[in-house]
Amino acid sequence: LRDSKKLSVKRRDQWFEYILKNKSMVFSLASVGPKMIDKINITNAANLAAFRAFKKLLPRINQPISNLKIYLDGRLYLKSKKNQNKFPAVTKIKADENINSVKLASIIAKVKRDRLMIGLNKKYSGYNFGKHKGYGTKIHRLAIQTIGPTDIHRLTFLKNCFNIQIRRNKQDYGRRTNKTSFKIKSGAAEIPARIKKAHPYGLPKLQSA
Repeated sequence: LRDSKKLSVKRRDQWFEYILKNKSMVFSLASVGPKMIDKINITNAANLAAFRAFKKLLPRINQPISNLKIYLDGRLYLKSKKNQNKFPAVTKIKADENINSVKLASIIAKVKRDRLMIGLNKKYSGYNFGKHKGYGTKIHRLAIQTIGPTDIHRLTFLKNCFNIQIRRNKQDYGRRTNKTSFKIKSGAAEIPARIKKAHPYGLPKLQSA
């Protein structure tokens, strides 16, 4: 048993199936959408997701909170450091390498996320989500710069990871419409762009002005 990042896809899938078949193991999943992440930042969003997953898991454990030992990896907290003090929870650096329950949790999260991206690959043709799983690879950056961002892309992700700045009308955030205007800034060059017609898959098709 190892941290999910150190396992092959095959081994992760095998461990995931083992967890599903083992009735003594229970888990819950939670997520935070791109709009909320842009609003509160990725760190706070991760903490919020951890707290949501924790609250969903509690009814399935059948144990008083005082009997639990709760471990979180890295700099992850149950919503916040202050809120976490209400629970018997400990945040440990490299917990996903040293604590078995966290190793298993990292495998579940990785497998579910990768499968989600594979499913989105069918919906958002042209982005190769099934291959790069949403990470900032060269092929992903090229797709964004060629086709434009989708409603599942975080604007902060584009800014920080791709050196691309996108400004959208606030009321149009997350909408697919032929009236939304963008400005894409890549490096030193700024390219005014406007959606001229809807992409066949509902995605924005950007054309230089």
